[in-house]
Amino acid sequence: MKPSIVADHVKELMVIINDKPQPKTTLSERETTLYWRYHAYFPNEFAKAIADLIKPHKFISYDHLRNVLTYEAQ
Repeated sequence: MKPSIVADHVKELMVIINDKPQPKTTLSERETTLYWRYHAYFPNEFAKAIADLIKPHKFISYDHLRNVLTYEAQ
């Protein structure tokens, strides 16, 4: 699979808390705005970043509208 600049950047901005992807609390206002822009305009890249972050767990699904992650623990 090709590397993705957007997914790689989202991984730097994201933390997963209680099965919900969230922007890191240490981000600037600009970075937080960019995080939510990625969320809104690049849902596939956003989901790819989540799948990469939760490895070695198995990615099942990500509900973009409710911001809920489903995965299988390995």
